[in-house]
Amino acid sequence: MRRAYDNLVEKATGCLLRENAVCEEEADVYRFGIEVTILKALHLFSYLVIAVCMRRVPEFIVIFSIFCAFRRNVGGFHAKTRTGCYLFSCSVIVMALAAAGNEIDLIFLYGLTFCELMLLLFVFPVKNENRPLDEEEIVCFRKRLFILILLYMAAFVLTAWARWFRLIQLYAIGLTLAASLALLGKVQERRNQNGKA
Repeated sequence: MRRAYDNLVEKATGCLLRENAVCEEEADVYRFGIEVTILKALHLFSYLVIAVCMRRVPEFIVIFSIFCAFRRNVGGFHAKTRTGCYLFSCSVIVMALAAAGNEIDLIFLYGLTFCELMLLLFVFPVKNENRPLDEEEIVCFRKRLFILILLYMAAFVLTAWARWFRLIQLYAIGLTLAASLALLGKVQERRNQNGKA
């Protein structure tokens, strides 16, 4: 499986080089980009298969949209290997969609949402050894996160006002995923710092 994947990446990169779409000096950058694109496509396809099998495609779309919006701005936990990442992320999707099938108390959701938003606002973004952040980037991510939180709160309040409580539950699950992985990422960040000290 790994060999087939590597061959696919090499063939795609070789095709770009043969067509003179990229120069030789930039081949590694494009190779990495192709690798990331294939991995993301595989993950997304697998998530959709899981959602179809669990008969929760609309729920998946809402949860995943909220999760992705926050994940891009706060960062979070990263598995050490591609296989670990794939298995972990698929497991998380299964748990999220399973949670979407249960009734969750609204007062609990309101309280949890408030706590998670405060946590994200004051503690993150999470630095990662694969993507270190300088001070300028941290300020930029914090601004984007603040705007995202305002948009989320506006959507949350409007949805509550419209009494679409099922949608509120899906918002909360997506946010909980992002906050949980961000918190795990913070723990991972601290461990990495302690390991280097």
